[in-house]
Amino acid sequence: MLILLAVPVAVIVAREKQVAAVPCPCNLLPANPTPQGIDTYVSGLEVGFKFRPSLNGYITGVRFFKMSGMTGTHTGSLWDNMGNRLATATFGSETASGWQQVNFSSPVAVTAGSLYTASAFMANGVYTYTTNYYTSPVTNYPLTAPANGTAQAADGLGQNGQGVYNLSGTSVYPTNSSNSANYWIDVAFTGAANSNPPTVSSTIPTASATGVNIGETISATFDLHMLDSSFTTSTFSVKDVNDNVVAGTVAYNATTKTASFTPTSPLAVNTAYTATLEGGAGTVVRSLDDIALASDFTWSFTTETTNPCPCSLKDKINPAGSTTTVPGSARELGIKIIPQANGYITAVRFYKPIINTETTHNVTVWNSSGTSLATATTANESEYGWQEVALSSPLQVTKGQLIIVSYSTSSAFQATAAALSSNMTAHSLTAYANGNSANAATSSGNG
Repeated sequence: MLILLAVPVAVIVAREKQVAAVPCPCNLLPANPTPQGIDTYVSGLEVGFKFRPSLNGYITGVRFFKMSGMTGTHTGSLWDNMGNRLATATFGSETASGWQQVNFSSPVAVTAGSLYTASAFMANGVYTYTTNYYTSPVTNYPLTAPANGTAQAADGLGQNGQGVYNLSGTSVYPTNSSNSANYWIDVAFTGAANSNPPTVSSTIPTASATGVNIGETISATFDLHMLDSSFTTSTFSVKDVNDNVVAGTVAYNATTKTASFTPTSPLAVNTAYTATLEGGAGTVVRSLDDIALASDFTWSFTTETTNPCPCSLKDKINPAGSTTTVPGSARELGIKIIPQANGYITAVRFYKPIINTETTHNVTVWNSSGTSLATATTANESEYGWQEVALSSPLQVTKGQLIIVSYSTSSAFQATAAALSSNMTAHSLTAYANGNSANAATSSGNG
């Protein structure tokens, strides 16, 4: 049985989590690590890791983290996914500890998305390690080390281990793995040279758009990867028709090559705005290659004529066709909702049947992982009908963020069979149909 809940939402903008770009030359692993330990094999061994770059570029060298006692000769190598050695070099002028780097005689070109292995041969058999490091992917854009045992870690020989080694006593392609271990091998990567200035390929809202949601996040997607630090409120701004600057925050998503401007407060209704990305000389938007946007890029849009919120999914409608059920034990009943605009959850509602004898109920808002974000307890409930309880403070939610809203009862509850066999949308709220992949949290169900 399905229970329908409604969530009033007052639209306001919130910043989405972003993935930051890292200017190159760059590495995967942290600058000041603390390895779990140091160990010694009876002879020389090859240790390394697999990685995939997100950009075309070059590997200029290999690094390893050195701890006290790691003496002897060390040789770095880069391999393709078939185990062919692409480059090798012997470390020289090592320090007593810390990251050591050797550069190849010539940078090695690597292709975005392809799998490579970097390794170091430890002639004296001494190496550092941290177990269970690669149980999930490790990313420091634009480099990613796939998780141990996954398809992304599988080379052309069918070996999908991560944190790899070879104990043959000579420098050969490492394919063995154990405990998802990190042997603290890294690479030095630099992006492929580019002389073209970046261009904007699309925007949200589109130029001259009307009826734009006042909770919209303004964004621009580029054809090239951009320099995260070049996006500030000075280089990406939004102004109204009177040239008043809109307060907000700016972020850059390296995965989608998208810069976003999130207003601090909702935009005004029925108002024209202009967004500007600074180009040309000076403090401007720049690509990862440090090439400036050629000139200012601007686009304008107009917001919706009225604000439909505060609003809710069900708007206190009469639950026609529903039935009353008396459970044999306590139940937590809820619905999955995805806001279509940034905003706040201010209160939660549920429909109480007349034979429900409880005078208070607990309501909860959860995230997609099942973590409670907010709770509240009803007071002064009516005998039956829609009950509403305000959260102690509005809960900020973002566009596209799946949330689960529920209430608990040990008494009777109202439900409508098959009510979520299709999507349910009202204002800026959508409850996707049962089985829709958009519901994927604990499962793809809804209701």
